Amino acid sequence: MRKYIFVFGLTVVLWGFGATEANAQVSTQNVLKRLSAVVEKLEGQGAQVLFIQVDAIKQEQLSTQTYALQGGSTYAVVAVGDEDRIQDIDLAVADEAGDLAGKDTDDSNLAVVKFKSSETQMYKFGVKGYKMNKKDGFFAIVVARLP
Repeated sequence: MRKYIFVFGLTVVLWGFGATEANAQVSTQNVLKRLSAVVEKLEGQGAQVLFIQVDAIKQEQLSTQTYALQGGSTYAVVAVGDEDRIQDIDLAVADEAGDLAGKDTDDSNLAVVKFKSSETQMYKFGVKGYKMNKKDGFFAIVVARLP
């Protein structure tokens, strides 16, 4: 009986390793390095980083986040792709009424929208993995108040 349990357990473990190899995990290291560089640059310019999020995205998928911003301040919203899997990332920022505060749809994997918030309200940030060489990848979004 013990031999059967051992063989069954070993089979499950080996099968699990095979499944992991077939569905290899995607590393967050590249996006975290790029995120760190973006934060360093923003803070070096006197900006105050308010919000950071790292998430996974698929090609043509729209990922949205919302965040409350104070009126009368100028902000930069930055979306950065992981570079290995995401070649082009797009970003749009809209206020509560759905009015577009700005967008960046160029063909790079760093998208930046700068705008001044007229009043304190929730803003929606839409990030889209436009061009990717794999089916998914990691991106980061940073919201900073500019000096």
